[in-house]
Amino acid sequence: MLLLFIVGVFIFSCDQEEEPTADDCAGNPGGDAICGCTDSTATNYDSLATYDDNSCEFLLNGIPIKWI
Repeated sequence: MLLLFIVGVFIFSCDQEEEPTADDCAGNPGGDAICGCTDSTATNYDSLATYDDNSCEFLLNGIPIKWI
């Protein structure tokens, strides 16, 4: 009886858990979005970005501003 219990514990403890897929910066599981500023008029424009993460910054009379 004890041997059956030990074998049962071993079998159930060896179940492999699936590793969760990492979310991309846009929150899509397993996605490949590149987050950044996609507004070409912004001072920190990123031409490689595929998803706008609201990080765009602009200059107003030489003062950097960020829209919230």
